[in-house]
Formats: sequence, structure tokens, C-alpha cells
Amino acid sequence: MSIFRKLLLVTLLTLSSFAVRAQFAVGLHNTRFAEIGYTLKSHYTFQLSHSLFSEKPAFQEIKFTFDYTNAWRDLRYNAAAYGSSTWNGDYKTAGARIGARYTLAKRFHILGTLNPHYDTGYGYNTCFAAGASVNFIPAIAVRLQYTTIPDYRMSEKRLHAGFDAKVGPLSVSPILSIPLEGSSQLSKFRVLASCSYTF
Repeated sequence: MSIFRKLLLVTLLTLSSFAVRAQFAVGLHNTRFAEIGYTLKSHYTFQLSHSLFSEKPAFQEIKFTFDYTNAWRDLRYNAAAYGSSTWNGDYKTAGARIGARYTLAKRFHILGTLNPHYDTGYGYNTCFAAGASVNFIPAIAVRLQYTTIPDYRMSEKRLHAGFDAKVGPLSVSPILSIPLEGSSQLSKFRVLASCSYTF
């Protein structure tokens, strides 16, 4: 049994053993990954993601993430560790994300993320994202960020422009990913759709 199948089994057993003050969420990340998450006591999230490639199952990617989130006054922060692999072991990734959002005047948010990231095919990169968002109405924030964090696998210099909307248990984040170096062909632009529904 591969290490990732063992991790999947341990994750499922762990999630099934908790029942108090927990929430389940299902969703889509960056148009490419189906996700299921389990949040315990509003702070600890265990997440399983699987790619939606139109490829053979052996070349599809599975990813595990553990995330801790908390807040202090107007600062919301989180730290996450993750690992992924294709089912046939063609490539693997591992890394961490440390992020923060600081709120000014209840509507303006300063955003930052540090992402040490390793890919067996592309090597190690220290990636980051920095930007801001503004709530014009309470449920919707317009966001603009400079990022080198991979949309999929490769670290690229990109501008993310879009919005984050949250209505009850539903969250939606459509983002336009714009390349800032190399070719400016239309094929290099991406629309990254993310959404989640919490039960």
C-alpha cells in the first residue's frame, strides 16, 4: 500500500472519529480540484483534494492539507501544511502556507501569503502573494493580488483580479489570472473558479 493510500485511510478514520463542533465542506478549487474538508472547533481543517483532469486515473493528483486558522483583533491568520502526488507517483509536491489578512475600517483588507513549495519535477521555490481587497457590500469583496504561488504546478509571476462572495454557507471566488512575464497570448490567461458549501 502506497504512502498516500495509507494517509487517505488515516485521514478518513480520523475524520470519522470526531463529531463535536465540526463542519463539513465540499467545493471546487481553481477549476481543477474537487475538495472535501472537515473543520473542527472553527480552527483545525483537514482537507482532501482530487484533480478533475480528463486523463487516466493513474495521472490524476490527490492532495492532503492540514490548516490552522485563528484571529486576533483585526488580524486573521492561518498556517497550513500539504502534500500531494499523482496516483502513479509521476510527481509529488509538499509545502506550507502562512497567510494573514489585516482589516482596516471594517472594509479594507491587506492580504499576504508565504508559500515554501517543493515539486519533484520543478524543484524548490519560495513563493508568495500580496495584495488587498475591499468590501463594497458586506457579502462581496473585490480582490487584487500579485502572486508567484502556482495556480497548478509551476511558479509564475501573475496578477489575480476578481472577487470573493459569501452568502450563508456558500462561498464563491471567481478570479482572472493574468500573466506578467513571457507570452501575453490569450491562452496564458486563466479563469480560476473556486467555491465551497459548508454543512
